[in-house]
Amino acid sequence: MTSPFDPEETHDGNENTEHHLFDDPNSMTWGAADPDFDAMFRERLGPMPAMPTPPYAFERVLVAGRRRRARKVWAGAAAAAFVVMAGTAGTTVALSGHTGPGGPVIGEANSSTASSSPSASATALSPSAKPTPSPSATATQTGATTAAAAGTASPSASSMPECASDSFTLTVSTAAGSSGSTADSILIVLTNTSGHSCTTYGYPGLQLETDSGQLQSTTVTRVNRSSVAKLVVPANGSVSTTATFTAPAAGSTSGAGCGMPSYSLAVIPPNQKQQIVQTITGGPITVCGNGVLDTDPLVSGSSG
Repeated sequence: MTSPFDPEETHDGNENTEHHLFDDPNSMTWGAADPDFDAMFRERLGPMPAMPTPPYAFERVLVAGRRRRARKVWAGAAAAAFVVMAGTAGTTVALSGHTGPGGPVIGEANSSTASSSPSASATALSPSAKPTPSPSATATQTGATTAAAAGTASPSASSMPECASDSFTLTVSTAAGSSGSTADSILIVLTNTSGHSCTTYGYPGLQLETDSGQLQSTTVTRVNRSSVAKLVVPANGSVSTTATFTAPAAGSTSGAGCGMPSYSLAVIPPNQKQQIVQTITGGPITVCGNGVLDTDPLVSGSSG
């Protein structure tokens, strides 16, 4: 059988110094407890030829050695690469300007200040040293304190709750038109009976109703939008608005585009969903023009 391995790495050919022990009938290499019995046994067996070496046994040993050496080389290379990567990471962290939690910042400005003025660092570390604020900083802080004090002198509108529907009681009354016979506007007043201040903003929702509670066709047209403002309504205070409409001609109770007489008005305060219904004092009213009510934004007071 021909070996496929490099012939230079085969056995060096030196004589096996222990081989003669197997040829000597009196040798005790078998480790027998009784040397005489061992000698007699060997005499009867005769010389024992050496067992042949298994095919490629030595080559397998060489290959195993190569593998062990390769593993050591790869392990060393991996360790070296890890050290290089760790060093690179440490360099990156140092260049980024941070040395870790609680450590000093090594930015460009700080590093230049520290190198050019060592005494500055000593002053910063001195327990008795206190920074002296600049005049501009003092003025800014004083202004901020004054502004904060002015803001907290009285509760701001932003900290107040919004007026809910159940915060108000409603009154609705008519005003005489130019003809003197039929109202052409109504005054809507919402009074805060919640016991605390609240805020409201904008226009109320309106819905005309007949004497039986039937809903009439109603369209609210918002006018005077430039007068819209957020209002603070104190306890027992009021906000109000005026709704103007087209009434039937003098001496008539109906006309083209006029609805049925309305006896009550449902009002929904701004940004609310629950309506408040109240009888119209001085009514009923008849709204023509397909139920259009030109409505002003809410204002403080009870005069609209």
